[in-house]
Amino acid sequence: MLTRNDTFGWIRGESLLLEDVDEPWSTDFGAVDYIKLAEAFGFQTARITSEDDIETALTAAINHQGASFIEMMVPSQDKIVPFVPNWVRSAKQKPALFRIGQVTGWL
Repeated sequence: MLTRNDTFGWIRGESLLLEDVDEPWSTDFGAVDYIKLAEAFGFQTARITSEDDIETALTAAINHQGASFIEMMVPSQDKIVPFVPNWVRSAKQKPALFRIGQVTGWL
């Protein structure tokens, strides 16, 4: 089973909050048809796009004698998980935890 949102959601959210940008770049993936790829390898496939599809897809996969591939579309993290305001304020004020060639800590 692949849970798919086609984005680096956490990185996208951090960019929106910390970098003061309207639209982050390089956080969205190109369109890959994983269903077609799995079918090319002989998998039985299903795509879940709503809650109504879950039971049918899982039942078919469990009952199938061969390999199954299920793709479940999910929203990006930055759309469903609110960023913690205190963490954002803290991240803006504190030095980086990691630097090239050394590790520093926050006190």
